[in-house]
Amino acid sequence: RAAAGLGRTAQTPLQRNHLAGSLLGLPPRKPPRREPEQWVRDATTVLERLLAKIDCAEIFGEPVDPEALNLVNYFQVVKNPMDLGTVKKKLASKGYRHAQDFIA
Repeated sequence: RAAAGLGRTAQTPLQRNHLAGSLLGLPPRKPPRREPEQWVRDATTVLERLLAKIDCAEIFGEPVDPEALNLVNYFQVVKNPMDLGTVKKKLASKGYRHAQDFIA
């Protein structure tokens, strides 16, 4: 017997709203119109809020220095190191072409 939920694809909130609306006889809802670069401003705001928190900024605000911290196997454990300061700089320099690139 197959496990429940296997073989089904996840639905986005828009798809769920459309399905619920169609069951109730309502017209489908359209997603809100956004400027193409609005996600950049939204992401920048989130990063600035995170970096404004002292604990978060101290821990995630700059790259880890494995030599200074004597973390000999750091790059074996952490395959793709990334810190929020680097993400913010990359976002500001248009290093992310799409929101999906930023999220990944």
